Amino acid sequence: MEISPDIEKQDTLGEATTSEIQMLVLVRYLFERGVRQAQNPAPLNSLAILDFHDSVELFLNLIADHINAKRMKKTTDKILFQEYWIIINEELNNYGKELGYETTMDKLNKARVNLKHYTNLTQTASINNHMENTLDFMKENFPKIFGLQFDAISLVFSVECQAARQDLIEAEKAIATNDVHKSLESSSLAFYHLINDYETRKKRLYRSPYFFGEDFSHDSRYENAADVIGLSRFVKETSEAIGAIQQAVKVLSLNLDFRKYSRFRMIVPEPIVRRGKEPEFIERCKIEPSTKEDAQFCIGFIVECALRLQEFDYEIKS
Repeated sequence: MEISPDIEKQDTLGEATTSEIQMLVLVRYLFERGVRQAQNPAPLNSLAILDFHDSVELFLNLIADHINAKRMKKTTDKILFQEYWIIINEELNNYGKELGYETTMDKLNKARVNLKHYTNLTQTASINNHMENTLDFMKENFPKIFGLQFDAISLVFSVECQAARQDLIEAEKAIATNDVHKSLESSSLAFYHLINDYETRKKRLYRSPYFFGEDFSHDSRYENAADVIGLSRFVKETSEAIGAIQQAVKVLSLNLDFRKYSRFRMIVPEPIVRRGKEPEFIERCKIEPSTKEDAQFCIGFIVECALRLQEFDYEIKS
């Protein structure tokens, strides 16, 4: 493709705006959701194709807006998936750039059409191939168009709770240095801060609508009492049971995924946060060493919780 002689080549397409970065976060979220879908057993893993396609199509639309490529379209008709490469490259050509991966993304589009319109499931090997191709497409074109690395667009920045967001940033930094234990501690604190922030802003007369009795999770008042006919043991076990029920009811009342929460709680150490002191951590359910994948799951779970809480949020002024 020839470069227009009337327009000088440029090596920049302009920095991404705040709203564009928010959309890039959504692109990353759709891709990550597809990755999680791909890990499901067949036929559920075929749904990953829809998320991969949605992430690519959203990204293409964002590129077209960023470089004003839609003016190349002569009609107001909807832009077809494959047309994006035509109108985008017409404009990118003036900057000495080109949007690649047209063939592999065309295969992804056909897989999506076959699934959605012809009820043809995608085989696991093909799903994994589409996942790798989509990742390669994103990694090449994020810096080319927006000057940002795909891996640098973190879903963490969509978390509005400042304390939880900072904890998650620390969790991601720890993963980057292979410090899985530190990452899990930071994720554990992030979840605590996320729920505590959401609940605290809804308190009236010192109680929130998510108050289910005084916290029994770490109540040790009776552990050293005289053991009269096993009374000490009974009180301890009852306190633990009530604490577990309180936590479960709170998670369910906030409309969070309890099954994912149960896995999260089995991975991370439980935080004990006291005012004016460094947080402590208790290992309750540790069976085997945690992995990077476990740490990434925890970060993803907290981001998902944050987005769900942010869907409907309110604050009671005391």
